[in-house]
Amino acid sequence: MKNKSLNKLSILMVFFILISVVGGIYLLLNFFYRSKAESQAKVKVDFLSNSVNFDVNQSQEISLNLLTEPTHRISGVELVFTFDNDNLDLIDFEDVSTIPSNYFDDLILVETKRVNETKKLKIVLFAKKNYQQLSNLIRINLKFKSKNNSGTGKIIFLSSESQIVGSNVYHYYDIEPETNTVDYQTRSDRDIKINFKLRFQGIVTLPRAKETMNVSAKIVDESTGRESESKRMVVNADNQSYWRGTIYFPEMVPASNYAFYLRGEKHLLKKICHSSPVESTPGTYSCNQGLISLYQGENNLDFSQIMLLAGDLPEQDGVINSYDTSLIRNNLGKNNPDILEKADINLDGIINSQDYALVIYSLSVVSQNR
Repeated sequence: MKNKSLNKLSILMVFFILISVVGGIYLLLNFFYRSKAESQAKVKVDFLSNSVNFDVNQSQEISLNLLTEPTHRISGVELVFTFDNDNLDLIDFEDVSTIPSNYFDDLILVETKRVNETKKLKIVLFAKKNYQQLSNLIRINLKFKSKNNSGTGKIIFLSSESQIVGSNVYHYYDIEPETNTVDYQTRSDRDIKINFKLRFQGIVTLPRAKETMNVSAKIVDESTGRESESKRMVVNADNQSYWRGTIYFPEMVPASNYAFYLRGEKHLLKKICHSSPVESTPGTYSCNQGLISLYQGENNLDFSQIMLLAGDLPEQDGVINSYDTSLIRNNLGKNNPDILEKADINLDGIINSQDYALVIYSLSVVSQNR
């Protein structure tokens, strides 16, 4: 009887041991496969902008999106960046924030050090939240502040040295960088800075279609022949039909014989030789020798008393010809965005006879002044 009881007990013990072993193997395999599945998931890392301009001693936020699959979550990051390469000293790291706000509970490490000729930034953040409180999309905002030095550099995200983990600390994601570099330019109060005031043909009120425009600008020192590269300037409309913008020329030096070459998005290239030019008939201003003085620091130039003639439509080739007139004539009455971007000269939101008349006027001015 005693032996029988012992046998039953032994069988029960073996049974429970087998159950424990099988259960353990199941849990281990389940953990292994879940970990493997999550570790094979990817996080896309993408800077929201690939370029940024700093004014003197200006703080700017540079944003980085982290995105994984909807069923996955992000709980911790170790992000590594480089900036100020070639021993430059243009910007300093200031702070880090996130969207959603305060997503990470612990800021474990922020470290900036110079490695060889480059500054290296390491940020380690961790969220003590459950799965439901975590997200698959996070925006990391890095705040940098410029110094009073002029130059260009790159902020580079080093995916090979960074780590991103999921809802379990053992779940490491594969990092898939999309835009991993931001080009930046800094300014100095020793640079030539120019504030423009401009006027464009046909725009007599605050435009309905758009209130910003791109203008290409180049300056030439006509006493030496030295010229800047052509740069893009964004100008903004005001209520008096004037357009204002600012541009820097750090590569140029103060001098008194500068000429400007300006061209709007739908406009002819214009050479300007005077700091406050005037004209008796719209669009007829012309000049030969540059007489504009530019100084270190801020310069204010008022070109609003002359008209920048329209008519050289995208893709611009430097002249007004049958392509330009046909583009307007063939699209009269249309207001779809692609056509407006090319041929709506007075920015009233429709291609009409007013746009056509403006180009014909420009053509007549150019013909008379050849």
